[in-house]
Amino acid sequence: MELKDTIGRNIVKKREQKNMTQQSLASKSGLSISYLRQIEHGTANITLDVLQRISLGLGTSVDDLMHADFTEEQNPDAFH
Repeated sequence: MELKDTIGRNIVKKREQKNMTQQSLASKSGLSISYLRQIEHGTANITLDVLQRISLGLGTSVDDLMHADFTEEQNPDAFH
């Protein structure tokens, strides 16, 4: 999986945990809603500046958005 896919999924997860709409996050981050949608779907290239603006809008760290959650289902060998 590409990093931009991981970032997109993590943004969606954090946004939904905070009960935020795409519109509210886009507004808080100073982005267009169409660009945010592309980021969430992993189809847009994202700069570090934009990633930082999104993380601030979500109240989380850039690091949290960049790292995949490793579970036993994703990588069973990592736990044995």
